[in-house]
Amino acid sequence: MQHAVDLPPPPPPRKAPGLAPPFSPPPPPPKLPSSPHGLAPPTPPARPRSDPPARIADPPRTPQPAKLVPPRLHHRAQSEPVSPTSNRGGDTTPLQCSGITAAGNRCRNTVKVTGARADAGGDVFCHAHERKMHEPSGFYDRKTGAEFIKFEDWIPTYLQPSTQASLRSEMQKARSDSDVHGYIYTFEILDPTEKKVVHLKVGRATNLNRRMDQWGKQCGSKEQVLRGFWPGGVLADTTLMKSLLQAGPKGPWCHRLERLVHIELADLAANTPYLDPDFPNVVASAKSPAPKADVKRCPDCGKAHKEIFSFERAAKGRYKGKEWEDIVKPVIEKWGGFVQAFL
Repeated sequence: MQHAVDLPPPPPPRKAPGLAPPFSPPPPPPKLPSSPHGLAPPTPPARPRSDPPARIADPPRTPQPAKLVPPRLHHRAQSEPVSPTSNRGGDTTPLQCSGITAAGNRCRNTVKVTGARADAGGDVFCHAHERKMHEPSGFYDRKTGAEFIKFEDWIPTYLQPSTQASLRSEMQKARSDSDVHGYIYTFEILDPTEKKVVHLKVGRATNLNRRMDQWGKQCGSKEQVLRGFWPGGVLADTTLMKSLLQAGPKGPWCHRLERLVHIELADLAANTPYLDPDFPNVVASAKSPAPKADVKRCPDCGKAHKEIFSFERAAKGRYKGKEWEDIVKPVIEKWGGFVQAFL
């Protein structure tokens, strides 16, 4: 008869050093309880979700031009300027010669001219270029190019040689594109305290009635009388009262006309050749006379306006009391005719 022998339990398996434990599979998912009918519970319907609104595309933008900085505007000279005043500080003003050298460069010589002549504008010349300006006898007109104009028919000999050279240069220039049609007017500024001088303002305007009001407000303490205007106003039957004035048609190129008139009047006012008993049959001296002080000083505000010409009154002779009629008026009519016919 065999007897059972109790054996000791086997020892646990030894783990190899440095080895990871064997991979254990994940536990199975828990089983859902079955329904009474042996069927799995139905899956609940998915909850409806609203789709996000579609992004509306940005409307096409009209291309915009790059922002530009506007250029600085350089205003041209007004046709009706407020009466400018002179900046000259003495009896003479140094200006650079307007002549051109043989090398094609502007002459560097300096010319001393009277303040009145400097204010009148236009070209000035040194002695060498002044002689050259007197060499040609004339030029063909700018308007048609067919008529030869002689300087001696328009420039009197009683003007200074320097003034004659300036007028020659101004006559043959082409017309500026900025020039306009307008009027040349003349005011007399009445000054009862001044018996030996007559003050005449000669300027340009595109609206004569408005210009008369402007000048009255600028220097209005002394009475101003309109003596005439070109074209039309220098006629004997023209009404010159401000409230009754009808200017009529404008004349051509009032900028050029004013320049020509001012150049000649500046010489007449400064050098007074009309006081010579033989005027106008006199020849100016090559040596300029000493300029008179305050030739164009305004009797109202005391400033030296560029457009005021103060003429010494003739004490006797045919020009006594006729400074406007026989000296200033003929100059305006002459150059008005020149501009109208040839420019």
